[in-house]
Amino acid sequence: MKKYQIALHTFLFSLLLATAGLAGTVNLRVIDHLTGNPIPDVLVTRTYTLMTISTTSTFYTDSDGRAAVSHPGLGGSSCTLISVRYTLSKPGYQFSVPEGFAPCGPINSDLQILASALSPIISVSSANYQRYLSNEMIASSFGENMAAATESAPLPLPTMLAGRRLLITDSAGQEKTAKLLFVSPTQINFIMPSGLANGVATSRLIDENGNQIKFGFVEIARVAPGIFTADASGRGLPAAAIVRSSSGFQVYEPVAKFDSALLQNIPIEIDLGHPSEVVVLVLFGTGWRQADPSEVQVNISNNAGGVFCPLQYAGRQPTIEGLDQINVFLPQTLAGKGDVTVRVTVAGIRANDVQLKIK
Repeated sequence: MKKYQIALHTFLFSLLLATAGLAGTVNLRVIDHLTGNPIPDVLVTRTYTLMTISTTSTFYTDSDGRAAVSHPGLGGSSCTLISVRYTLSKPGYQFSVPEGFAPCGPINSDLQILASALSPIISVSSANYQRYLSNEMIASSFGENMAAATESAPLPLPTMLAGRRLLITDSAGQEKTAKLLFVSPTQINFIMPSGLANGVATSRLIDENGNQIKFGFVEIARVAPGIFTADASGRGLPAAAIVRSSSGFQVYEPVAKFDSALLQNIPIEIDLGHPSEVVVLVLFGTGWRQADPSEVQVNISNNAGGVFCPLQYAGRQPTIEGLDQINVFLPQTLAGKGDVTVRVTVAGIRANDVQLKIK
């Protein structure tokens, strides 16, 4: 440290010591602005700055929302040298904190800080609406008054859309920003960030000015398999295709169609064709790209029993961010099964069952 810096620091510390008799206590209390009830266990960070020297201390409010904070003090014109800043945090709350609070002279005062409970958001898989999420999967958050406008994202996917950002903080304390697909007043679709630790995480919805407006919890697991369905309900017919290969040619076929009279999707019978044909079922979903293909099983069954289908591919879909894909061969032993249930299990975790019809 240079000599003039040492001299300055020595002067400032001696100034503090010389005025120690002017110290006092700020009796801080945090209350809910609507009910007046105390808010306990709020983490309070106080940064006290005297000219260029800052000291930071942290403490929690007690069961009555109180904390007694000791301050050194300066009198007279020296008061202009002091700056005090408080930062408060507790999951699910936002706080109205004075920008600066400079204790001049002897102090024994009260400082009341108002807290507002944030309305919650619930985050689930976009495919089957289950609560477990995994890295890089497509997820949805639901709540009220989440945004003032409705916007769909352009490519490349942004981290700010309709004036909103979504921050995920994992169990290891890492905070990452999600890429956004869609924002509306009641729903936000997004891509979970990569590299998040397993366990309970938090999500915070932030406006364009950095204000936190929503808060929620997220449960992160290595895999969270979910299959997209034709009607986006997480049940019934899958968002899927059949790839039929014969004599070097490939034909793509749907597994469902919309019936305008019934106003619903109905299955298209899958013809397994001649034994020389290769018929592959392609399922689209999210939440299994972290798994090894050896951990993926697909069973197709009816009341008469099931068949485990050989896996061709399991992993990320190559063109759409967050989307995963499973390809399985449909053996001839499935012919004549009629209405069947497709059950996908990834690393021992079962995805939502979907239905098909086989000729």
